[in-house]
Amino acid sequence: MMIQPKISIVMPAWNAERYLTDALESVFNQTYPNFELLVCDGGSTDSTLEIFKGVSDVRLKIVSQSDKGLPDALNKGFSFASGDIYCWLNSDDVYLSADAIKSAVHEFVSEGSTDFLLGLCATLTEEGSVSRYLLPWVTRSPFAYQGYSNVFTGALFFRATTWRQFGGFDPQFGLAFEYQLLRFLFSSGAIGRVSSSVAYAGFRQRPDSLSGANADKMRAQLAAILGGKFNPSMNMSEKIARVIGHMRDGQLQQFLTLSKMNKALPRPWRSVFY
Repeated sequence: MMIQPKISIVMPAWNAERYLTDALESVFNQTYPNFELLVCDGGSTDSTLEIFKGVSDVRLKIVSQSDKGLPDALNKGFSFASGDIYCWLNSDDVYLSADAIKSAVHEFVSEGSTDFLLGLCATLTEEGSVSRYLLPWVTRSPFAYQGYSNVFTGALFFRATTWRQFGGFDPQFGLAFEYQLLRFLFSSGAIGRVSSSVAYAGFRQRPDSLSGANADKMRAQLAAILGGKFNPSMNMSEKIARVIGHMRDGQLQQFLTLSKMNKALPRPWRSVFY
């Protein structure tokens, strides 16, 4: 019988009524039962809290407190977590497979040394259909992490001990905070793996998203986190680092296959190195 470690999912939310039902259904439709959903509501003024309170599942816990933005909400959420493995899903995003968490747990249990897991993911249209698939990669020595990895945080799982070593997000980086965690994971010696067996989660692209509406500010925060100027276009060495990363993880063929799939999707794939 497979060991069933407890998964702590943090869901930050603020005035999220439009997409929240989809997000919740994708969580509670999971075939893996041993999880908790920690809701961090920063003081919504719409029906967000009522939607959460309408969920009759003991695995949902509401932590409704004022906060200093998304990174602060996540810090608070993880401070209440009691699981062995942590992850988070934004209230406008979804798990794409009912087996997403089950698959992630299998990866952790079968490879006991794994500290974090990156999953196959997708970007979604505002309506929720897949616009392209993303295969992440781990940047390893001799290459330094430069902000590229195709990681969607909804498809990122990490051990509770790894989070404690990281120490939490700096709230001043309200747009690019997730890159703090990625830089730590890729440079701290933590052991990471890429899982491509199941598309874990989808990121909804919205015209009113914080990152989309504040691109210049986000690039500035990325530069501060990475310790230098951030170039939004990958240079040749970074493209090589990606190919080597896929080769090390035995996923070069899947990378090429996904590139072809993306070119066939309704929204054009800008570049196989995006």
